[in-house]
Amino acid sequence: MRSLTLGADGRVSQSVRSVGGGGNWSADGGERTEFSGRWMVRDGSLWVQPDGQPRFVAAGRYRFSGPYLVTENAQGRLVWQR
Repeated sequence: MRSLTLGADGRVSQSVRSVGGGGNWSADGGERTEFSGRWMVRDGSLWVQPDGQPRFVAAGRYRFSGPYLVTENAQGRLVWQR
């Protein structure tokens, strides 16, 4: 599961948690931060500045679809649930 947190203070964090399981087993790989930094919106695109980097980079276009935030870039589309 991937999580994106856009804070009102301009901070952003993206993390991933891997879990799995079967009939009588389960595994939890824990949560790992993929990046953190600052975020902003410009011209319909989400921009991020990862911690330690000198400038913002475009993370992709965004739009809202009902209760979801949809982000799209060259790698594909992600749908984020609130």
